[in-house]
Amino acid sequence: MRPRSILSEAAVLIAMWAAVLTVLRRRHRQVTAAGSTQEPRSERLMRAAGICATFGATIFILRLMTDSVATPWWQTLSEWASLMAIGAGAVLSGYAVWVKGN
Repeated sequence: MRPRSILSEAAVLIAMWAAVLTVLRRRHRQVTAAGSTQEPRSERLMRAAGICATFGATIFILRLMTDSVATPWWQTLSEWASLMAIGAGAVLSGYAVWVKGN
């Protein structure tokens, strides 16, 4: 793999994490300003969902970066790990919306 492509993919990962963490921080400020009994619990779940999904996407991008040089077990493990992290983020997000609605 060429160093230029590794650097560009690393820049994409850094930008993705910076954007997700910025959005989560802004949402946290809005929720604490509004204040509701269900909002803090739902917001914590949404933060966890966002971090899980971003972690899953990070694992998937790392899998793509190491596609030509990685061992077969890493390819299989990273596929399942990324799917499980993204799935956990989806479940947590759904539960957060359900908690907020009740």
